[in-house]
Amino acid sequence: MAVVKDDFSFDHMLHYEGKKFFDSAAVLKEHPVHYSNSPYYVLLAFSIELMLKSLRVKKTITTSKSIPSKINSVKVEHVKGHDLIGVYNYLPQELKNWLSESISSKYSINLEDILCKHANLFSEVRYIYPGDGKMKGSSGYTVNESALCCVGSFLASIPENESSLLYVIAHTK
Repeated sequence: MAVVKDDFSFDHMLHYEGKKFFDSAAVLKEHPVHYSNSPYYVLLAFSIELMLKSLRVKKTITTSKSIPSKINSVKVEHVKGHDLIGVYNYLPQELKNWLSESISSKYSINLEDILCKHANLFSEVRYIYPGDGKMKGSSGYTVNESALCCVGSFLASIPENESSLLYVIAHTK
């Protein structure tokens, strides 16, 4: 059995999953009949999380010893959790710089600030009770919807800017 390791790279499938959630959030926002903003915020935060995770995925492919073209298994590794700034901080510095500079020049927003302020948005909105079941103080969240949409839109467009992204990733290993 042969083992092929692909060092951390861009994962199209994970990115596409994130883009589907982003597109679903957009549809929900365009047709806001009888719903609160909560489902929209969950989709928006989750889409950003997945698209950020897609930028640094490691794959280990195990092939058949007798039939080398046959794949026995694929192990996929990426950062875990829903914390947006935590996922972002897992990225190499050069990639974080590229993302921050690109988003700042296109939308005039500070990516790290937005991700910090919305770090736990998915969990805060998705899980109405804390994990331990104990409510402490007031609950609630503030959302800069416009800034999150800009971040999601930029991340969704990454395949269109893939040559720039691949250059950055290639020089961060």
